[in-house]
Amino acid sequence: MKKKTSLILIFLTGIVLLILVGLYSYRVMHVYKESSDWVARTHKVISETQRIMSLIQDIETATRGYAISGNKSFQEPYHQAFQQIDSTFGKLKNLVVVSEGRQRLDTLRLLINKKIAYSQRIMAMVEDVGTAEAQKVVSIGGGQIIMDDIRTVIAKVIQREESILQTRLEKADADFNASVYLRLTGIGLALFIIAAAMVFIVIYLNKIETSEKQLKQFVEELKSLQQELEKEYAITKGSEEKYQMLAENITDTVTLVDMENTFQYVSPSAIHLYGYTPEELVGTKGLDLIHPEDLERVKSEAIDERQKGKQVSNVQCRIIKKDGSARWVEFSTSPVIKDHQTVGFQSLVRDITKRRADEASMVEKRQAEETNQAKMEFLSTMSHEIRTPMNAILGFAQVLNRNVVDPKLKSFVSNISSAGNSLLLLMNDILELSKITTRKIEIIPTPVNLKSFMGELKNLFPVSGENQKIAYHIYISPALPETICVDGVRLRQVLYHLLANAFKFTEEGEVELKVELVSGSPARPVKNGDLETDKHQPELSFSVRDTGIGMAPEQHELIFDAFRQVDGHSKRKYGGMGLGLAIAKRLTEKMSGTIELHSQQGIGSTFTVVLPYEVVENIEAKGDPVITGNHGP
Repeated sequence: MKKKTSLILIFLTGIVLLILVGLYSYRVMHVYKESSDWVARTHKVISETQRIMSLIQDIETATRGYAISGNKSFQEPYHQAFQQIDSTFGKLKNLVVVSEGRQRLDTLRLLINKKIAYSQRIMAMVEDVGTAEAQKVVSIGGGQIIMDDIRTVIAKVIQREESILQTRLEKADADFNASVYLRLTGIGLALFIIAAAMVFIVIYLNKIETSEKQLKQFVEELKSLQQELEKEYAITKGSEEKYQMLAENITDTVTLVDMENTFQYVSPSAIHLYGYTPEELVGTKGLDLIHPEDLERVKSEAIDERQKGKQVSNVQCRIIKKDGSARWVEFSTSPVIKDHQTVGFQSLVRDITKRRADEASMVEKRQAEETNQAKMEFLSTMSHEIRTPMNAILGFAQVLNRNVVDPKLKSFVSNISSAGNSLLLLMNDILELSKITTRKIEIIPTPVNLKSFMGELKNLFPVSGENQKIAYHIYISPALPETICVDGVRLRQVLYHLLANAFKFTEEGEVELKVELVSGSPARPVKNGDLETDKHQPELSFSVRDTGIGMAPEQHELIFDAFRQVDGHSKRKYGGMGLGLAIAKRLTEKMSGTIELHSQQGIGSTFTVVLPYEVVENIEAKGDPVITGNHGP
């Protein structure tokens, strides 16, 4: 009886020990979960901090791009980043609970507000005074100083969070190892006790009151215990996988190298960045992946500095992928401290190839614009220099024409005057084109009476002399208002060049100028001096149609380029330098309008200019009224 009682006590001891191990495992798993939650929270803080840095860089890039080019397409990424930064910063502040970290975030918030105010001022300067003044302010470096301060604060925040992350990872690792050790020890001891109990029970049952039924029952109980142990093992394995996921589920590539710069760990995202799997990289040298041309610089800027125990941030270089292609990356690295000693270095590597390409494209675009502007300024200067002697030549030609009696000599003088006037017109076109290209022209809307305006255009091209075989028609839609608000001077230039082009390339047939309302309901008239745009601003269509030589479809895109004509034969026959249509297109775009061409070779061409306008109070028509119908010889 005593032996039976002893066996029961041994068995119960094993069961109690298993229960205690289970309770302790539950407690350890709870602590481990808290540690894992803190690790995830710290990862989120680092991710949101980097997200803020990326948004600030987007604002900086958009501000500089807009200041350099004046292209409004840079405003969209600027506003997107501006709208996202408050919500992102709010998420970050909710994640940081340490007072020191929150103080740094307050400092970062002030710097971000300062940067946003600076960027808004640059954007406003581009709108008010142009890109040149904005570029001067940018070149002073005030924005760069703010960016440097922001990078410094963000680096401190990330450094602090990475230190906290390292501490929490070590704690989570220690909790995990302790739980595994204690569980394995407890389970082993429990198994030993149970096994011993089984042995004694079997021996005892065999010697005293062995029964097959009792033995089978006991075996079933042991199987149940084995299943519980297997469940415990599955829980332990799942915890290990969760810890691995926390360490590896990051978009950028995370690496860990030892003091010899040998990879000890590489996150799975390395396959996308390097082309190698983590298994292929572990055990290799990190410097072997650096582009040879960047190797020495990386050693001096990053490797040597981190060997001194310093944290290195935002180092850019090229790496060579497995397929031999090169990619631009940016990495930050910090030492891994264990037992007060540096045992390795952990790095965060990001692919910045696209960002570098975008920056290079922006620089090339700016250089091309500067080169084009320099060409235009040169042409403008040369045209000014030629005008003075040309005026003298024309003046002397007029004097000779009055004093020469010989018809043959008079013909020579007439040819000199004609050629000189043609050259003077060409220089005027070059000057106008250079003003448009170098943004030295302003659009000034003023009230314009359509009848007077079209009458002036009619009188500029009288149907007589060399145009006697051409019928000239002008049509104004009766639905149009009498007075509109546009830049009359620039609109006159556009229509003059289009009509001149039509008459030039039409030997016989007809030329038609038609003005119609395109879209939108009529705008509400407002008083002069209060020209507010209507919500549905209407548009006018000015169409110039001719029955001239026309052009092939492949020539449509080239016709609006400066110094271009449809083909060599036309240039020899009709002359000119191909500036009129280029000036017309650029002036139209300056007035927020569009110009389109529809043409068939041998049939004729139609140029259509669509411009927005505003209706104003009527002003009295001056000069000859235009007839809204057909006009011809």
